[in-house]
Amino acid sequence: MQIEKVDKGNTVILRLTGRVGFEDVSTLQTTLHRLIAKGKTRFLIDCQDMDSLDSSALATFLSTYKRIKNGEIAFVHLSPHVDRVFRETHLDQVFPIYTSTEDAMATLGSV
Repeated sequence: MQIEKVDKGNTVILRLTGRVGFEDVSTLQTTLHRLIAKGKTRFLIDCQDMDSLDSSALATFLSTYKRIKNGEIAFVHLSPHVDRVFRETHLDQVFPIYTSTEDAMATLGSV
């Protein structure tokens, strides 16, 4: 897994590349915790180049969501595999999912 961070106003876009699994969760958690410590509470996770994710990655997103008060985590550009995981686990009802970065930023910027 690779993480690219882009600040867009009050939102941090995290572009995740490759497989996000158990062996990557500590890096993902550290990244998110450092951003939260800096006061960041709005995250857009760009999944365009994410091949797959497992339950430990989902748990990381859920625990981060619980940790940020008055913040938000949203997802954009879900691959077919990631989309299926979100639908089967009903996390598509917990996290906003967008098809374009522009739509996501328009909404996140107005929260």
